[in-house]
Amino acid sequence: MRRTIIRKVDLQSITITFWAIATLFLTLSFDINPPGQLEAARARWKTQEIDHYRILYVFGSYDYITNGVLEVQNNVIISTGGIFNTPDVLSEQFGQWLPPDVEDYTVDGMHAYWNRKRKTHGESLVEICSDTDRYEVQYGGGILTSLQYRTAQSEPYGTGILCPRFGSHPVQVTVHIFYEVHDE
Repeated sequence: MRRTIIRKVDLQSITITFWAIATLFLTLSFDINPPGQLEAARARWKTQEIDHYRILYVFGSYDYITNGVLEVQNNVIISTGGIFNTPDVLSEQFGQWLPPDVEDYTVDGMHAYWNRKRKTHGESLVEICSDTDRYEVQYGGGILTSLQYRTAQSEPYGTGILCPRFGSHPVQVTVHIFYEVHDE
């Protein structure tokens, strides 16, 4: 009997420890930003030698969701659709946090925009429990696939051991579809 009680106590301790660690990891917010991501993406983009492409972006914020389509040939926009046809709406809804100009949404334009923003907003290697507004980026296939601006909320919670802020109000543009156009 005594052995069974010890096992129950050990199992109970392990369960409590597991839930404490899981809760801690779920409440911590961290990003890992290896240095050189933008440079690596630019280099990969250049080696692919894609000169004609279409790209569908999805834009989202707390209260507004839309999309925009660009066709780009030789780094010149040759057609637009969605929010890109109403640049005043693009600038009004997202221009404070995301590129306000349609030209910034070409692949090279997004690389250049992020290069400018990271100089003024910083790009830390690891960000843990940040209570400051910040940009988050993701890359794929040589292109910037997601650019998100997160604003910290002002409602503190917890005992101070966990993150000092809860959640954020993201504003984001994401590449939904990208494909190369093959001229015939």
